[in-house]
Amino acid sequence: MPATARKKKQQVYTWKPAARRNKVARDHDAQTVGVYIEELRRSQGGYLSPEDVVNAAKSKKSPIHTCFIWNDRSAAHQHRLTQARWLLQNLTVTCVYANHQVVETEPQRVFVVVTDEEEGDVFTSINDAMSKAAERRQLVKRALRELKAWRRKYGILRELAKICEAIDSQLDD
Repeated sequence: MPATARKKKQQVYTWKPAARRNKVARDHDAQTVGVYIEELRRSQGGYLSPEDVVNAAKSKKSPIHTCFIWNDRSAAHQHRLTQARWLLQNLTVTCVYANHQVVETEPQRVFVVVTDEEEGDVFTSINDAMSKAAERRQLVKRALRELKAWRRKYGILRELAKICEAIDSQLDD
């Protein structure tokens, strides 16, 4: 079939399940945002940077304008919260005995996110989370969700077929 005779496929945009808790996702239609950003990407020669997206959102007429905080004071505070999350998510530790022998050769995350009934999502040390049954279950459940997401994201790559098969065989259990 000639390329010109092919039907153009319609893309349906949705928010990732975890993103749906975010105010932007709750308040903005994913289809509208996705179509707009795809048009923007095409207008930029096929590539897009976060800077391009912010610049396009500056106009109050832009369908993604309200996805951003335009009050600089509020935006600065939100940015600092993002930086704090980055610190907590990226700090690692390697345990060393008093005689300077390394216990673990791979650095481990110090903090993980758990859901507390009163506080919502909070950071705690990985050691504390692993020692509490409910928090450990949360971590295992999240790890399996992330593994499934990785599988969906990269399952299309033939080079990873054996890895995907191994994941599938373990997830079926």
